[in-house]
Amino acid sequence: MDVSSRKSSIERHRSAGRRIAAVFPGRYPAEVLHAAGFLPVEVWDPPGPTARASGHLQPFVCGVGLASLELLLSDKAPALDCLLFPHLCDTLQNLFTIVRDCIHHPTPAFLFYPPRNTGHSGAEAFVVTQARRLAGQVAGLAGRTFSDSDLADAGAAVDRAHAALSRLYAARRNSAGRWSNTEFYRTVRLRELVLPDELVKAAEHLLADAERGAAGPADVKLVLSGVLPDRSLLALLDQRNVHVVEDDLISTGRRLLRKPIEPAPDPWTAAARRLLSLPPCTSIASPIEHRIAWLTELVRSSGAAGVLLHTVKFCELELFDHPFVVQGLRKAGIPVLVLESELHQPQVGQLATRLDAFLEVL
Repeated sequence: MDVSSRKSSIERHRSAGRRIAAVFPGRYPAEVLHAAGFLPVEVWDPPGPTARASGHLQPFVCGVGLASLELLLSDKAPALDCLLFPHLCDTLQNLFTIVRDCIHHPTPAFLFYPPRNTGHSGAEAFVVTQARRLAGQVAGLAGRTFSDSDLADAGAAVDRAHAALSRLYAARRNSAGRWSNTEFYRTVRLRELVLPDELVKAAEHLLADAERGAAGPADVKLVLSGVLPDRSLLALLDQRNVHVVEDDLISTGRRLLRKPIEPAPDPWTAAARRLLSLPPCTSIASPIEHRIAWLTELVRSSGAAGVLLHTVKFCELELFDHPFVVQGLRKAGIPVLVLESELHQPQVGQLATRLDAFLEVL
């Protein structure tokens, strides 16, 4: 994401009286932070070298973990009121321990545990317990508690944001070529740094622009899977008139509700159901067959010609699943290309060569 945009959002919301929570990669109940008067600013891929972080982590840690720690060690980091580490993977959980117990970062740090078995009968109650625990932690920092009505209002705003993004995804799926990949994900990733209703306005603005112009032709349509919508990869796809018509990315598509949740008896249960209704993901140890079925459905419903699996180097979550996912997709007759690159250090020439070869086959 653009650093100036992130800083601008932080400054604007802080001046409006909101506290700032840096949220590291993963699934978490954003409505709890909103209700407590916080702006969640997500930390997925902060730019810059990671020399200081490399002194605390192994060389085979993924770039997301390194960049996240580097941000906290940097003297250029914005003023933060708390740090939230959802349990995405071992690296991020260990990063929480390093931040709290080893480098003794002065900012209060909290963990949030999403359930690993979302179909378990106790999963909903578990998420409610975790959400209430988080609410108590952030309320202590804010110096005030919030009511169920506050949480319900925040949840409704989150629902509006999911609905707006779903409309945007549907428009892209039905009219490939309407936006460049870069333009599309620039808007989608605003989710990481603005309030839900601000995201709704941005999505509606992009949709309105699209309605005024005709969609351009797409040479090839693909489903993109992996961790992040890498800017270098998106640029390569744009240059080749290849359009991503669906995505299965941890940071975007796998955190998007494709349909409204079932009515809940209270806002805490609603918050739990939002998390439990998200698509299958490696971060919650979803069964391989669920992931293959989900990806297959994305390909069939979008008319994509194949799947591009792109991950960050050393991302164990994704790399453990890749051989089985690739095998399952190919068995279903779906072409797959697997690409891996370092965060902010992609070997663009190599990526381009392999991408061109894949496109020739398609």
